[in-house]
Amino acid sequence: MSVDVLRSKIQKGAERQAQSSLQHSLISEIKHTTAKVFLELIDEEVSVKITDRTIDSPALIVERLKTSLYNIVEIQGNCGIVGISDQFIDTAVSRLTGATSKQSEKTERAVTPTDVALTGVIFSEILNQTFGGSIETAGYDDEKAPLIFLLPDARYASLNIEILDNQNESLGNIELVLPLPCIESFVTPSSDTSDRQNIWEPHMTEVAENALLSLDSVIQRIPVSLEVILGLKVGDMLDLSEGSLQHLAMEAATTKEQHTLFKGQLGSLNTNKAFRVTALLS
Repeated sequence: MSVDVLRSKIQKGAERQAQSSLQHSLISEIKHTTAKVFLELIDEEVSVKITDRTIDSPALIVERLKTSLYNIVEIQGNCGIVGISDQFIDTAVSRLTGATSKQSEKTERAVTPTDVALTGVIFSEILNQTFGGSIETAGYDDEKAPLIFLLPDARYASLNIEILDNQNESLGNIELVLPLPCIESFVTPSSDTSDRQNIWEPHMTEVAENALLSLDSVIQRIPVSLEVILGLKVGDMLDLSEGSLQHLAMEAATTKEQHTLFKGQLGSLNTNKAFRVTALLS
């Protein structure tokens, strides 16, 4: 199989997993996390709607971006983009500073470092809680054209997230451009996986607890010829080196070989000889 064919198969497999994530668990996680972050940071209940989701080439995804502020972020070692709409900027600034909203004035203004910082407080927390770990922001841009050079992979996932207040009025949009490896872990497992596990785990525990185990106490291994062994009679003795009874091993038979479980020494319990464990071995 050629390298190009193998690479194509790997890429298609990753894309199938990512597409599954976009249909199920990742969407649910982002909706839940976004609503949770708004409640935590600005004490406001919101609803979240995914208005667009797709997997496509970087060029087509960048072309479709509708937001005005583009933040370059690193998620799990991969480069992604967070797009923020003017309306979302206004929401972040007004909610986090207590300033009067400018949304109704429809005035256009240049993006400021304050806009970047305040919107970053919200979207960074959403990404942190969704993907885990720290999300690094590498910079921002208010032009779409340079973004294409930041996306080296052949395919990316994109999401358009709209946030709505309790009157169902829009608070703005967040657009995510995500590398496929970042969302593969959100593939929804098959519905019967947990049921199979719930049945399998107790069953195998019971098997392990009731399995017969043959243990042998090994005092010392010494080389003895077959001729000597065949010539042994009742009452014959084999000489052991000094200290042998202080260095015993407890072994169990496996399908391949003897496996040492414990190290110990010879001892006594009441009137019986006993194996005293001195060390546990994995």
